[in-house]
Amino acid sequence: MFRRIEELGKSVIMTVNGFALGGGLELAMCGDIILASQNSRFGQPEVNPGITPGYGGIQRLARLIGKQVRNTFA
Repeated sequence: MFRRIEELGKSVIMTVNGFALGGGLELAMCGDIILASQNSRFGQPEVNPGITPGYGGIQRLARLIGKQVRNTFA
């Protein structure tokens, strides 16, 4: 399903209002644009115990934000 969204011939806008964790974050990253409210929180909590996110979440995240990102929310 994620690949089909990425390869869709139309622009896909994802909206997030609240938590987008794990699969929810990966689904949001498949879209062309992510609209997020100030209440939105993103994360991949499965990496904390050492589990690799499914469906290419790490690769997709690195492609979207780059390899070097600073946490601006201290």
